[in-house]
Amino acid sequence: MNRRDLRSCAATSVVAAASLAVIATSAIATISEAPRSASHEAVRTAALPSSPPSIVTTLLGLQKLGVTSVRVRVPDPAADPRTVQQPALVIADGVTPTAARSAAATTSTASTARSATTTRAATTTRTATTTTTSTTTYMQQLSAYMQQLAAALAQPRIVPSGAKKLFTGDYNTGNFTQWAMLQAKGINAPAPANYCTYSACVRNGGLGHETAARFEVRDGDIPPFGGGERAEVTPGAWYAPSAGAFVKEGDERWYSFSMKFDEGFQNPRHGPDSWFMVSQWFPQQGGAPALTLQVTQDNYLELGGAGAAVPYRRKISPVKPGQWVDYVVHVKFSEDPNVGYAEVYENGKLVVEKHYRPTLVAGGGGAYYKQGVYRDVESTGTQVVWHDGLVIYEGVAPPTTLALSQSTAPVARTQTLVADAAVADTGIVAADTAVAQADEIDGQVPADRGTTASTETQETTSALDARSAAREERREAREERREAREERREARAAEREARAAERAARQEERAARIAERAARAADQTTDAESAEPSP
Repeated sequence: MNRRDLRSCAATSVVAAASLAVIATSAIATISEAPRSASHEAVRTAALPSSPPSIVTTLLGLQKLGVTSVRVRVPDPAADPRTVQQPALVIADGVTPTAARSAAATTSTASTARSATTTRAATTTRTATTTTTSTTTYMQQLSAYMQQLAAALAQPRIVPSGAKKLFTGDYNTGNFTQWAMLQAKGINAPAPANYCTYSACVRNGGLGHETAARFEVRDGDIPPFGGGERAEVTPGAWYAPSAGAFVKEGDERWYSFSMKFDEGFQNPRHGPDSWFMVSQWFPQQGGAPALTLQVTQDNYLELGGAGAAVPYRRKISPVKPGQWVDYVVHVKFSEDPNVGYAEVYENGKLVVEKHYRPTLVAGGGGAYYKQGVYRDVESTGTQVVWHDGLVIYEGVAPPTTLALSQSTAPVARTQTLVADAAVADTGIVAADTAVAQADEIDGQVPADRGTTASTETQETTSALDARSAAREERREAREERREAREERREARAAEREARAAERAARQEERAARIAERAARAADQTTDAESAEPSP
């Protein structure tokens, strides 16, 4: 589960407590009673106001009625416009999930009401909790908590609202069944529903990432088919790529996901030809990919790829161990460096502007997406990387008139946002949701800046030429070493032949000497016989 799937937004300003308290009285009246269901779901509903004060006031009113759980239904803009309704709160009594209790603990300062909350959850009663703090303290703590959620959940919209969702790999199933293949130590096949090893497992990655994939690679973690050390998932294998994840010449895609490098992450790369990838667009015909997300020697996340005729690299930002970071990668796929391009957003901010480059390997037959950890065998140590919330969208033409902060289009995310709310020790509703600013932060893709390769490429041609020359020098050096080894082998073979010829010559010489001695012996015998007198 990704925090962008928890799409609503949070109040960003602390409104005067006195004025909110006055409005709270009217907010209670907007809540309509409904019969209590057996599962305690959808007990009451209330319209979700659009302004921050009204939203906070509504939560205050719910607290006064003893509400312990809130579900926020958010319309999906990708659905039929005729069915889209206003957002609504669906209220449930007697439910205090773990996440809600954690949120309550974060915002409370005493523990006198915890037992009361537990009792309420067990008996499904609606006894109002006695507020032991002043209204001012109540509002300060509630606002502080909602602002904390605002920083975590409220990100500008990047993917155009008209984009078609092609593939979802957000791990909300609690396992890897959304993905066609898992490639890790001991496995190169679809992962069973209960698959969980140190190499790959779906676990709780923290607030907003309760179902995230944890990938770990240790020394020697090579899958059955060989290659580098890895723990990766892919929507489709090379022989059967999924329609949503496979790209070919001319395709345009938006990749929206979150990623976290584990606490204590250290760069394992060794040497200029080593690699550490966390995402790659692998060519169907095999070989090095033209587009990757990888970690550099100086611990930066980089948009790279060595498989293109002219490799292009652009640093994104330093690696942030222990922090979840949202990314959107926008790519036009082409072998042509004048047609293909890429751009990267980090936490809603454009960090790698659109630059033209080859994004497919020439003759590679297209590419398919993989995520996880993939490193060369010379790397050492244990590295852990978390992934969450991947959604692949089909590209659409971005608007040309709306800036990022001007659009009011809703976010095409999961239609239901569960916002667990808990009655804290002081009677505070610590709503585990974000509830404001939709009109301010749900932006569209910025207008096309009309950039070209010559104006946007920050790395100079000379730098590219220097890297190409360095690679050529390394290739020539390797070729020279191979030639030297071949020459040494030939020299050793010639030496062996010379020694064999020498041995043969010595043997012939010995044979000649033996023959000569035999001839002399024969001559001596003949002379002796001729010297004897006749009878």
